[in-house]
Amino acid sequence: MKTKFIFTAIILGFYTLFISSCIKDKGNYDFAPADAASVKFKDQTIIGFVGDTIRCLPVRTFKDKNDSIYFDHAWYIAGKLYSNTPDFKYYASELTGLAVKYYMTDRRNGLTYTTPTSLGVSVSSPFRTGWLVLYEEANGNSELAHITYNGATDKFTDYTGMYQKANNEPMGSKPYKIFPYNMRGTGGIFVVQRGGQGSLDVGGNDFKKKLVASKSFTREVPNPFEPVDLAFFNSTDLLVNGNGDTYGRFFNGAAVFTIPWMSAPLSVEKGMKITDIWDSWYKSSNVALMYDQLNKRMLFADGSLFYPGGGIVIKPMPLPKNGYPGDYTSLQNLGDWQYLWGSSFIDNYGNVIGGMLIKSPTDHRLYFQNFDFKTNGPDLTPIKRIPFLGSDLVDNKSIYLAIRNRNYLFFTGAGGKDLYYFDVETGMTMAKYQTFTDEITTVEMDFDSRTIAVGLGNGTLIIYDISDPVLRSGQSRELHRLTGLGKVVHAKYKSFDKI
Repeated sequence: MKTKFIFTAIILGFYTLFISSCIKDKGNYDFAPADAASVKFKDQTIIGFVGDTIRCLPVRTFKDKNDSIYFDHAWYIAGKLYSNTPDFKYYASELTGLAVKYYMTDRRNGLTYTTPTSLGVSVSSPFRTGWLVLYEEANGNSELAHITYNGATDKFTDYTGMYQKANNEPMGSKPYKIFPYNMRGTGGIFVVQRGGQGSLDVGGNDFKKKLVASKSFTREVPNPFEPVDLAFFNSTDLLVNGNGDTYGRFFNGAAVFTIPWMSAPLSVEKGMKITDIWDSWYKSSNVALMYDQLNKRMLFADGSLFYPGGGIVIKPMPLPKNGYPGDYTSLQNLGDWQYLWGSSFIDNYGNVIGGMLIKSPTDHRLYFQNFDFKTNGPDLTPIKRIPFLGSDLVDNKSIYLAIRNRNYLFFTGAGGKDLYYFDVETGMTMAKYQTFTDEITTVEMDFDSRTIAVGLGNGTLIIYDISDPVLRSGQSRELHRLTGLGKVVHAKYKSFDKI
């Protein structure tokens, strides 16, 4: 009898459990089964840009679609509760990478459902590559614009007023030049301006103010402090002041955007007054070439070398092993020849093909001469000096641009409204590329030497195709136009993967 009672009790117990799990109570106090829902991310990684609002709506599946009202939501970033909204919204104000975890809790039974993996959020910058533009607004303020090109869609996107947006303050006034640079993987922009807070370093990917140059010297600031040119290298940056003194900042392992300029100017035997640092691609050649007006000579510095305590050594160019040809002007002393402009045309590691324009003291015409310079040695080899066919077209305000690896020299004519190009390889070809209705204020090229940006005094910046088929056609080809900038002062193409 006792055994039969026990058996009956067990059967009744199982029956009661079975009934309780199958009968659905319509009250709010009822508990749903453990598999009432599931959740996952459609994409495990979301990539957004600075300035974007990044959104994610998880894929939720409910056994009973009406049960969705019983669930609470929680988003966690770095272990801290971020929000309790059903979907994820994140304003990307800076470059970052996030691991986001999502939890969905059933209020009826306290069960929590989560995704198999975290959501990866990567915030990059749309400004890492593209055209950087310095312009002066109608009210006199300096500002920065950026033009981004998407090769997949063949579309340009314009961004203006970037400094004001990033810092909620005017950048300054009397803009002069911009210099994008890459310091140990971090992109920066050195803005040269004469008014307001003066020259400063700005974040290359977010346009946020990093350093005010006048407050970034080890001791006293040069007086007067008027930067006119800069060059950037692996271990050293160089700044040329208006009086020709040159200053360096040496990395020495310090954190990016904390490195001061040395208050003592750099020196070289016989002294120097630098009026031009050539716009070489330091990642390719690591060579800084510069003109010393005091001694009418070319100097160089190897930017790849590290010296005890940091720093850089500037030296005179070496004499050619086989001497100079009779129709070539010495780089150690230009004598009565007048230096006008110079740049690298080919940059390779430890090697530069450089070219310069000089004015003859006898016929007063311009000549182009180039040379091969190898820092391993160092070794200088003169190449040639040829007449510059644009002598009668230029004036003292003309702008010159070397098209690297293409052997073209673009230049503006007298009056600043005509743009020409000259073949420095043969010296036989010169042609007009385009005539403008306003003065040209800047001409720059991209890193592939296939497009140029032309800035105008009326606040227009135009991007042109200068590929070989276009030049052979004799017709210019416009790719993009940005207007309404007040006055374009300077433009530079930047790619922090290359500069």
